[in-house]
Amino acid sequence: MPYTALFMWITKAKLSAFKTSPFTLATLTYTLLSVILLFPLLIDLGGKVAGYDFFHFHWNFWWIQHALSAGQDIYQTNYVLFPFTTNLSYHTLAISWYPLWALLQPLIGTIASVNVIILIGCWLNGMALFAFLRSEKIPVGLALIGGAALQSLPTVRYFLYNTHLNLMAWFWIPLQLLIWKQILRAVERKPSRAVFWTLVQGIAIWLMVLTDLQWIIFLAFVLIPYALLTIWRIRQRRQQLALMLLTAGGISVAHALALLWYAGPPPSILAFHGVLVPGNVESRPGIPFPDGLIRLLDHWWEWNHPSLGGFITLMLLFALLITVWRRKHSVRADQAQVNSKGNDALFWSLIMLPPLILSLGPTLTIAGQAIPLPFRWLFTLTSGMFWMPWRLAPIFAIAAIIAAAKLLTNWFAELSVRQRMFFMLISGVVLAVSAGIFSYAPLSDAPANYDFYTTIREDGAPDYVVVEVPVAAGTGEVILGDPRAVALQYYGIVHQRRMINGFVARAPLENIWWLNTDHPLMSWLGQRRVLDPAEADSELRQLIPEWHIGYFVIHQELIGEENPANEEILAFFNARPDLVCPLWIEGKIVVYRTSAHPAGCPAQPRTPSAQVNSGYEIDLGGAGDERFIGSGWYHQEAVPGTLVRWMGAGEALLYGDVPPVRYDLTVKAQAYARTRILTVKVNGMTIGSQPVPADHLALLTFDLPAAALGTGDHVSIGLIADSADSPLDLGLGVDERKLAIMIDWVRFER
Repeated sequence: MPYTALFMWITKAKLSAFKTSPFTLATLTYTLLSVILLFPLLIDLGGKVAGYDFFHFHWNFWWIQHALSAGQDIYQTNYVLFPFTTNLSYHTLAISWYPLWALLQPLIGTIASVNVIILIGCWLNGMALFAFLRSEKIPVGLALIGGAALQSLPTVRYFLYNTHLNLMAWFWIPLQLLIWKQILRAVERKPSRAVFWTLVQGIAIWLMVLTDLQWIIFLAFVLIPYALLTIWRIRQRRQQLALMLLTAGGISVAHALALLWYAGPPPSILAFHGVLVPGNVESRPGIPFPDGLIRLLDHWWEWNHPSLGGFITLMLLFALLITVWRRKHSVRADQAQVNSKGNDALFWSLIMLPPLILSLGPTLTIAGQAIPLPFRWLFTLTSGMFWMPWRLAPIFAIAAIIAAAKLLTNWFAELSVRQRMFFMLISGVVLAVSAGIFSYAPLSDAPANYDFYTTIREDGAPDYVVVEVPVAAGTGEVILGDPRAVALQYYGIVHQRRMINGFVARAPLENIWWLNTDHPLMSWLGQRRVLDPAEADSELRQLIPEWHIGYFVIHQELIGEENPANEEILAFFNARPDLVCPLWIEGKIVVYRTSAHPAGCPAQPRTPSAQVNSGYEIDLGGAGDERFIGSGWYHQEAVPGTLVRWMGAGEALLYGDVPPVRYDLTVKAQAYARTRILTVKVNGMTIGSQPVPADHLALLTFDLPAAALGTGDHVSIGLIADSADSPLDLGLGVDERKLAIMIDWVRFER
């Protein structure tokens, strides 16, 4: 009852909102709906990111800014996928959004700026379609519903929740139609104004293509037939006007091409060389039939779970039923107006069919029968570069919304104010439920801020390369390595150096394939190849000076803290103090500076923490022990009361820098399962052996003469156990590791 009373109160109030400007009402409606659709993203504007692809759009905008300020070609870069210079002409740069980012970023930061752009794109999707529907004399109520239907379409929200700034801009379609209508109106009424709108159309097409090349395909499904229809209709009145309109269209296209040639990708496209991987057409997902057209599918935010929800289908069916009912019951109306709306509805119904059929994918299976579909032709025509059929679904939705609105216009106009309100209320509820406007995609936390990246940017050294580990790279067709490591491209906007890791939507395969398994060093650093120490060492010595590598950044959290590869990588770098030194440890990230960096390494960079009595301690298992460990260690782990590392079978190495004086070397240790003998070597000199008990942590002290330390630089300490066993072999657990001795700390005491 409260809801009925509320509805009655609204209708009795004569809908004061409708007395305001329709565009004011639309602005408020689509703003509210945008906030609802993007609420989880907006509630923490600078702290959340949408989807996996967020990182490369942030980098895109930084790169555009950097290239413009440095006078470089924005379509050529070696700041990602180094050492190759990659042609970005097919990459999803989304340049048309850059000016807005450049305005917002200094004020609120890049994460919040991109999220605001997503909000604005969502709002424009509804607003532009509303404006076109109103220009077609669709009643305000129906136009509001139509704009909201596009705004909340799951396949449109997919782009919003994956930060696809290049493909979320569906407002381009109705906007281009509106501009064409302005050209038509000017040709009919004031030909001199047609020149202005022709130039505007050219600029709009130019900006649209700068958003993404795929918009040429999207727009062709709608604007070309619509333009031909208007030319045909005006020809029936006066052929000269039709010729003028056709000429205006040609000038618009020519203007757009000229702008694209001088400020766009075509010259770089013509210069593109390399092999692109189109993939297999059979693997391309389409809208599932019929489920994807009648209900919201789970995980609609994933690329292989496309769904339209059910509202567009319901809206079309309702419009058809109303049309049939009106004709059956001989509802009287102005016949010319009826014919006009009916013909327009038929036109838009025909427009919606091709993108609908193509969006179903390469194959339609009905009753176990596989039917090949025309998407195969489009896939082949574009050499496999247009490889996501369901991206055409919003084109179908736009045409279907217009067709349904045309069919419903006369019926809606005959309703009373109260009936219109009731219809809009019911439509809003059906839209909310069938499109799932309160169904939200999962978000991720914004990338963590690390001080060392800022320090790298501000160190004043000449251009050099930052190597992120794991080493990984990708394109729109293939990702080599951990996708999370590809996303480290984001940090390029902070350190502003060249890097190997990264993503370019359409990059030549040869620019990344060498990273797969072919490179002894980089493939191993991406965990796609087993370490060959000699070959990796040779590559490291060659590439540091040749590529001007300044830093290696080891992301232990991505490699896996319990992954043996983590300790293997740390041991490899720690064993080469003439090439690299561990300069910073921040969280779980270890940063090595190389000998090629102008600043070099500080003196004795691996001096352990100072203790009382002028001593030093390496705390195994504690924060920062990564700078000291060599081969033979397992990951950091907790035991009651402390943090430790286990030695494996054979020798476990430690490295450090200490003043060359005589010390008592004390090791706090406990053997696994049974007493074991620990032998200690320093720079290859044996300084003693002692038994290690298995029932408690014991202190073992060895006399360390100054002579064994040499200069005290890059001291190597070898801890050797006489045996090791795995818990699995002893029937004490499922751990397969060979465990010898657990070490808590090693102290140098004068």
